[in-house]
Amino acid sequence: MLEDSAFCELVHDAQQGNPETQEALLKYLQPELEKMTWFIRMSPEDTLQNLHLAVLELITS
Repeated sequence: MLEDSAFCELVHDAQQGNPETQEALLKYLQPELEKMTWFIRMSPEDTLQNLHLAVLELITS
């Protein structure tokens, strides 16, 4: 688990458009995103892909 300051730095770098950092952020959030797939009535793969896209859109907007 990341400390608050490390997580904030990861999000900040991802917001700047760094693809490696965006990938690292998604990897960090992966377990929580996988839990969310249980509550959405779509295939788990499609749901996870949509959640990844939503996270990226949220941090880059």
